[in-house]
Amino acid sequence: MNIAYKRKLPSAREVQEMYPLKTADKKQKAQNDEEISRVFTGEDDRLVLIIGPCSADRDDAVLDYIGRLIPLQEKV
Repeated sequence: MNIAYKRKLPSAREVQEMYPLKTADKKQKAQNDEEISRVFTGEDDRLVLIIGPCSADRDDAVLDYIGRLIPLQEKV
């Protein structure tokens, strides 16, 4: 197999260090994690929908996709 690496992608840890979360964002993430956990353990009867593109290579395509997801988010 011929693979030519153009550049190394940063690890999750490196991304976290490059873009640290603000305190309010950390609190919101913890709250979201707790709510999702309750769904998976059956304590909450809501559904978790995981929707997203496999890749995001064009800004216009990503913005179009987000624009189409907003009505779905409001519906479910």
